[in-house]
Amino acid sequence: MEPIKGPDKIINYWKKQKVVVAAIVFFGLTFNIAIVLGPIYQGRLLDALLAKEPYVNVLNIALIFVMLVVGIQVMRFFKRFYIRRFANSTLSTMRLMIYNNLMDKKVDSLEKEDVGNLTTRAISDVDACVEGMRKFTTEIFDTGVLMASYFVSMILYDLKITVMVSVFIPIAMFLAEKLKLVIYKRTSEYRLKKSEMASLTYESVENTMLYRANGMEDFYRNRYEDELLDLEKNQSGQVSSRMPCNLFTTSLPCWGSFL
Repeated sequence: MEPIKGPDKIINYWKKQKVVVAAIVFFGLTFNIAIVLGPIYQGRLLDALLAKEPYVNVLNIALIFVMLVVGIQVMRFFKRFYIRRFANSTLSTMRLMIYNNLMDKKVDSLEKEDVGNLTTRAISDVDACVEGMRKFTTEIFDTGVLMASYFVSMILYDLKITVMVSVFIPIAMFLAEKLKLVIYKRTSEYRLKKSEMASLTYESVENTMLYRANGMEDFYRNRYEDELLDLEKNQSGQVSSRMPCNLFTTSLPCWGSFL
């Protein structure tokens, strides 16, 4: 674990691990391009069996199919391994930078900070951010490259049908873009409520004896349970989770400081 320059820029975490990212790109490309060959050779094997071709031909196609499947799974293993390694290293680096940032602050500025916000930022926000980065890296290959590979193979098989079914792609992209605002709003509300709940938890633990001495224990317990129920409702209504990218200034999700 080493400090990183510009910790509020998400792109810097990919730049920091150039070798790991290069391995992810290599195995991600080879896996998601080669995976198209699996169904192709499976179809050839079935065609050979139905056509009752000579035993030697069927055996050769079967061996090629098996070797392809094994090779694809090996590349898949290494792709997932390096993505997980990238995520674990990023998680450690982010927490190091956040703790260093907190330790460098003056006492006066720390006293003005909300305890729940600090706790959420250092623990759950880091987990959510790294998980978002991991999924983003995975989906570049498992969705982008894979769909491009299937699209090219479909064009080679039948151009007319491929063009006809591709009409729905921009429609789906348009609907996804419209849903983005709803997702962002719900996620922001949930993370804000989570921060408030962390503050309330800290306050309840710290003042338990004071509440009990003044006969207010039941009142604050009911209040806590109501807030917890409200948090659960926010969580169940959360459509999706986005990366809280600028952890060093806010605990709310954003994409603004990606570059």
